[in-house]
This record gives sequence, structure tokens and C-alpha cells, in this order.
Amino acid sequence: MPTAQSLAQLYSFGQELLKRNSLLAQDPDESIDDFDDVENILEQLREGGDLAPGGMSNKKFCKGGNVLGLLTQRLATFSGDPATKVLLQTLLRESSRPYMRMLNEWLHHGEIKDPHAEFLVKEQKGIKRDKLEEDYTDEYWDKRYTIRETEVPPQLETVKDKVLLAGKYLNVVRECGELGASELRKPAKSVNEGKLQSLLDIVLRQPGSIAAQDPFKEDVKVRMNQVGLTKWLMRVVSVSGIDQDNPETNPEKYQTPASQAVDDDKDIAGFDALELDYLVPFPLSLVISRKTVLRYQLIFRHLLSLRYLESLLVNCWQDHIKVVSWTHKSSDRRVELWKRKAWALRARMLVFVQQLLYFCTAEVIEPNWQILMDRVNGDDAESTEVMVNGTKQVNRTVDELMQDHVDFLDTCLKECMLTQGKLLKVHSKLMTCCTMFASWTASSLARSLAAADPDLSGNNAKQTPGLESSRSYDPARLAKLEDTLKRYEDHFGRHLRILMDSLNYFAATESVVLLKLAHALSAIMKDE
Repeated sequence: MPTAQSLAQLYSFGQELLKRNSLLAQDPDESIDDFDDVENILEQLREGGDLAPGGMSNKKFCKGGNVLGLLTQRLATFSGDPATKVLLQTLLRESSRPYMRMLNEWLHHGEIKDPHAEFLVKEQKGIKRDKLEEDYTDEYWDKRYTIRETEVPPQLETVKDKVLLAGKYLNVVRECGELGASELRKPAKSVNEGKLQSLLDIVLRQPGSIAAQDPFKEDVKVRMNQVGLTKWLMRVVSVSGIDQDNPETNPEKYQTPASQAVDDDKDIAGFDALELDYLVPFPLSLVISRKTVLRYQLIFRHLLSLRYLESLLVNCWQDHIKVVSWTHKSSDRRVELWKRKAWALRARMLVFVQQLLYFCTAEVIEPNWQILMDRVNGDDAESTEVMVNGTKQVNRTVDELMQDHVDFLDTCLKECMLTQGKLLKVHSKLMTCCTMFASWTASSLARSLAAADPDLSGNNAKQTPGLESSRSYDPARLAKLEDTLKRYEDHFGRHLRILMDSLNYFAATESVVLLKLAHALSAIMKDE
């Protein structure tokens, strides 16, 4: 392509951009008319404006999608000129690269990285999560992200709504996870149930999710139980029955835990108090009664506590691989040995929680659910079939279905170790130990470790990149860290051995499936 022709095309394109940016008057007479408007001139001068062409009105900007649209328009106009077509195609391809990066970031991660406000999706940063205390759904969903209608590239004009929704879904899923976690870390009495209910509604209604087409998703409600799971279960286990000879002697002793609000846990966190409730209409409530819903809630809270503790330990590890005091290889052998012991203990705790979670889901709930479904569908050997209007149907009564359902839930509670007082106490102590260890290592331990490391304290700290400031070397700090870690190791190891002995005992006397968990946890015992 001749150089003169290329320069002419570039000059023409530049002139068009200047006109669209109001930096170049499109008509000389138009600029003269602007100066005849005395009122506009005075107003512009009061606001600190100028008298340049285009300064008499709101300034326009041709960027982003408008630039791509202008290139696309000129490409269609000069498509008959091969040389000009190649030039414009090159300009369009290169100018589209930053825009495509923003588009990919939005479609794959639900995030907008648009420093110059060029993308077709506009983000209202003033609408923040922390300001939306109650029913934030409508405002957050409709106003946080909108389309810049006048700046959509012609290539995306037909799919702009789909582009907006695709990024919105990803963004809401990510934001909901963070919102729920921040809310559930609060004390149970301070948790905003309305906000959690709105978050749950967004997740359940999200197109493409399993629950999106469920006609009963509106019946799922968020509740905060002020009684801790272990205390609730221990109350249930301790109830031995009412004295038939004197039933009026202390009836409050046999009330359900929900009615005993006097002994609520004062410091229970939202994660420990969260439960889901389900409003079952009649006559389905005959099969799914409040007693069965209560059993589901107990299992749900148990699994949630395990999942939450797993996330604490994993987040603790993620933080440690970023902190200098943990990643730095110290010249002091005692410091390195302490780090290895801390890493090993956290790994053992994480394996314990994961094995327990796997056992409850894959070894207990899933097999028992399959047994229940076989009985409901008549696939078990005890079921009988009858002919109704020429079709075979399982001959089962409502009472049998109710009994099978209750048996399924009771078996899950029993095999998940939620019905034995001794197992509950040991499990609670192990969970508390793991939670306290995760909190201890995730708080100010990095600063204590830096003070105990001679390489990261005193004058040596200035030579270590990534360290905030120098700290005085404290040899006694390492002894305190070793003592604290030793107590955690002893506590975890001692109660793990008690749990192993209890599992072997109850596997021989009540449920043989507990042997699977005992075998899985034996690997942790070998690592001691």
C-alpha cells in the first residue's frame, strides 16, 4: 500500500476521532454560533471552562466500543479497496486486544478491569456490599452493573444482554461467598438473617443451578439456632424418659432443646448456629414432619462445622506460604524444627477433618440414602408389587414410608457419631483444638515467629526483603512458641487416641461401619 494512501487514511480516521471527541468543529459556522450565545459563554467561564470549539457543551468522548464501531464502519465502507481493507483490519485487530482482555475477564471471572471506562459494562462502585444490610438483591443486581448503551461495539450488539448476565452470575456467586462468610463470623445474635436469606435466594434462583427449576425452593429458610450443636445433642442423649408413675415431677427436663432458651450459648458464632429450615405443607408434613426436619438440621450443622473447620485450616496454610517469617529458611535449627512441627500438626488436623467429612458423606449418608431409595422404589427383597390399571406399583403404606425415612435419618445420626455421649465429647474437644490452633497460627503468630528468628530480627531484618520493620531479637519467644505447640500436639494426640479406642469399641458393639473411620484415622496416629 502506498505510503501516501496509508497516511491519508490515518489522517481521515484521526479527523473523524477528533470530531467525535468534540475537539474539532464539524462546521465553522457552528463554532461561530457558539460564541454568539453570551449566556453559555458566561456559564462556561464561571465553571472554569474554556472557549475552545466543543467547550460550549458537555464534552464527548469517543473511546472503547465507539472507536471499534468507527473502525468497523470504515472497514465496511472501504471493503472494496484491498490495501485500505488490510490497514483497517490491522487497526481493528490491534485496538481490540485491550477490549478483549476486559471481555474475557468479565466472562470468565465476573470482574471489571476498566481503568479508562471503555468497557460496555459499567460498574457503579458506589453500591457496595457493606451498605446493603437488608434486602439488597434488587439494587445490587439491577444497578451495580449496567450497559453503556451508546458504547457497545457492533460485534456485541446482539449479545450485549447475555454478556451482562454472564458476568453478573459469576460476580454474584463470588460476592455471595464473601458476604456470607463475613456475616457468619459474627456472634449468632448479631447475624442478619435477612441478608443471609437474600443470599440464599440468589443462589437458589441462579439460572443453571440445580435448584433453579425446583418448585419448592421458596420454602427453604435460613435460621440461627442459639444452642450449640454439641450442647443440643448432649441434651438429647441425656434424656432417658419420663417417669410413668409421676409424670408431673420435672416436665421441663424433657423439653426439646429449642424450648430451653435460658441455657443458650453466649459466644456461639454464626457458622455454628446456622441451620436451614423447610416449610412442609400438609399432607407432606405427615412424612416430612418437624422431627425429621430436626434430624436433617442436626446432620447439616455437623457437616457445616466440618467444612468450616476445613476452610480455616486451608486458609491458614494459604496465608503461611505468603508470609516471610514462615517462608524464610532460618539459620537457627530450632526455628526450622518448630516450623516443621507446626506444618505437620496442621496437616494432621486437616487430614483428620477431611477424613471425617468423607466418612460422613461417602461412607454413611450416601449408602444409606441408596438403601432408602431402593425401599421406596421397591427394589429391595421385602417389597411387594400390585397391579393398578395394568401397571405395576410398589405396595407400600404411608406408615412404612415414614418409618423407612426415620430409620434412614436415625442410622445417619448414629453412624455419624451424633448419638453417643462419649463420642460427642471427644469429637467436640478435637474440633475445638483444631479451631483454636487455626486461629492461633492465623493471628499474630507471624510477628512472634519473626521476633524468635535471629535472621528476621534486629539489624538482620533490614537485609530481608518483604519484612515490614526490624524487631528486637527475643530468644525467650521461641521457648514460648515451642511450649504452646507442644500443648497443642499433646492435646490433639491424646484425644485422637481416645477417639480411636472409642471407635473400635462402638464398632464392635453397635455399628461396624465405624471401623472404616478408625482405619482411615490410623494413618494420622502413625505420623506421631
